[in-house]
Amino acid sequence: MNPNHDQLGKQGGLIQYELFVANMLYSFDEILQNIPSEDWREVVRGEVARHAEYLRFGDFRKQRRYYTPEIIEIIDAVCGDAALKGAETGAVS
Repeated sequence: MNPNHDQLGKQGGLIQYELFVANMLYSFDEILQNIPSEDWREVVRGEVARHAEYLRFGDFRKQRRYYTPEIIEIIDAVCGDAALKGAETGAVS
């Protein structure tokens, strides 16, 4: 099930969601650094796809620098270059 961003905003759950995604990505960072396997990369790609809307257009662009290049590469590959262009230009959607 993918997150419903409209409902998150209405229920005040956006901060909790952002923290969840940050913790998820940090955990994946750690896993991929310690267990560099294609199976884990596939798991990360699948989870990133579930959160693509936030990773493309949310405040995540301001947080990208905190993650390893490997995670950012996966995010950009899964989310398309909308995520990368938004980060480079600092544009707000």
